[in-house]
Amino acid sequence: MDKRNIYLKIVLGSMLLGGCSSQDSMLAPEDDDNNIIHVGGVTPCDIVSSGVATRSVMDDEKLDWLRKGLGQGLDITYKKDTETNKAILKLTEGQYTMTDVDTEKPAKWLGNGAHIFQGVYVPENLQKTGSHGYDDLSRYTAIPPSHKINATLEQIKIPLQHRLARVVAYVLIENTLGPDVWLMGYDETDEEKNKNVEGTMLRFCNVWTLDCVSEGKPKWKKERKVVPHYLGKMDNVRVYEDSEGKLIFPTDKTAWDKAQANNYSYTDYAHVPYYDIIVRPTYTEDATNSQVMYDEDQQKLVKNNQIDFELTLSNGLEYEKYFEFDLNANAETEVYLRVTPERIDYSSAGSRQWKHADYHDDHYGLNHEGFDLSQVGSSWQRAYTFTNNALKGDNVADGTQYNDTQYITDATQFITLLQTATTDKSCDGKYFILEDNITIDVSNFGDGFVFTGHLDGLDHEITLTDSNKIGRDTLFPNIGTGAEVLNVKYNSNKNEN
Repeated sequence: MDKRNIYLKIVLGSMLLGGCSSQDSMLAPEDDDNNIIHVGGVTPCDIVSSGVATRSVMDDEKLDWLRKGLGQGLDITYKKDTETNKAILKLTEGQYTMTDVDTEKPAKWLGNGAHIFQGVYVPENLQKTGSHGYDDLSRYTAIPPSHKINATLEQIKIPLQHRLARVVAYVLIENTLGPDVWLMGYDETDEEKNKNVEGTMLRFCNVWTLDCVSEGKPKWKKERKVVPHYLGKMDNVRVYEDSEGKLIFPTDKTAWDKAQANNYSYTDYAHVPYYDIIVRPTYTEDATNSQVMYDEDQQKLVKNNQIDFELTLSNGLEYEKYFEFDLNANAETEVYLRVTPERIDYSSAGSRQWKHADYHDDHYGLNHEGFDLSQVGSSWQRAYTFTNNALKGDNVADGTQYNDTQYITDATQFITLLQTATTDKSCDGKYFILEDNITIDVSNFGDGFVFTGHLDGLDHEITLTDSNKIGRDTLFPNIGTGAEVLNVKYNSNKNEN
């Protein structure tokens, strides 16, 4: 027997561009159409605003540029299978609208299931060639590549991430050069002077940067010399040395912690200035190209980016160091440059998500303490997903991978989590998605069971068995207030011994 049970709920609330934990915006009754794409907000949780110390609470003043941009409208392309549609997302007096470009009516889903969303915000100054400021480059943002949002009755949230990549360099001056030897032009006492880095003799050379964005495509150029952006200074940066003379930098956390525990010899560096530059993503570390941005001319990029670090010390010594890196959009690498009388030693942390300049933000990435589900995307993305396909990683594009509890290939594990979606249980109110058929014993969901979660079957089939012969044709005997079960096909096969 095949049944389709759909439980609908009315979503009410309000939403302002106030923080990463966005709330829902009010739906007018005339807009309460199940096919309309309701946007509850934009989640710029991975966007750096220069000078902002935390991502946990949105700073209205610092993110006013994004509010203004959304007020003018953001072009959105969304796709399902072979069908594509274009819309404009706007923020007007705290309310989001997503309007079909052709019909000028509310944009609608292209059917049930996963849709790919694309869209880029380009600051006005980047739409022309010339030298671009740090703020404009950091505000060049986009929906993550291949970003999937499932068609749902809920409101969705559009995530934005940095469109470009970032390299951070720390300059460590070896004390054998003398106590008064610094990076030429760097002032250890005057931070305002250091922010004007034209006079500081550190340059990032022969690096690919953004020239402009023309007709929706980024245009790149190879800069001979780039003046970096000053981030600040750090004290007591420690570099260890093992018994064979190998240097251990903070970038190698495992080895560094071991060196600390075993009391290796070390050098403490005080007043370490550090700088960054915003550069072109390279993508060559991404073998499947799942992180290549959709506005690139080529969807498979193999161009390595390189930097020749040039620096001059206050005693007149000049140094060069070649460094090659590999970054996706919204990623950064961290480089330690240790300057000695003879040469520069260096260590790199490799690719990771773009962090805040001050590096003191614990609210970072998708899965962190206190949040076991993704904090970006739509409500359906924040879900435990049952699938027989290995979707963890390459097909998920939030700037990084989901943790292993997101995509579940073990049916028993998924059902166990589903059972906890009851009042006062750990998964109460959480979301579950079926991307494959599944068999569930209704005896595990007795007559007193009240489901308080959200289950979207995406039109997949749940085969019901009945080991205790309780004689029920549906999975849940009771649906709690605000809970929902939709797009589920039941195949009743209850005569199990």
